[in-house]
Amino acid sequence: MSIKIYSNQEKQELRQLTKEARKISCAEIADNVYGLTLYRSKNSNRYLKCYEHPSLSFDLQKNLVFYNA
Repeated sequence: MSIKIYSNQEKQELRQLTKEARKISCAEIADNVYGLTLYRSKNSNRYLKCYEHPSLSFDLQKNLVFYNA
């Protein structure tokens, strides 16, 4: 078993990366990384739906994804 011990500088760099990653929304990841096509829900502007998976919903306010199977 190998254990990695991070220096203070490495810890700072990792903390900075996690702060930047929190700014990315789950809808951006779905669109840019997975190539899903998203559209606004007819009922509310808060949610995005997906054409490829109709039961997949993205909550823009809470930055969460729901799969209503």
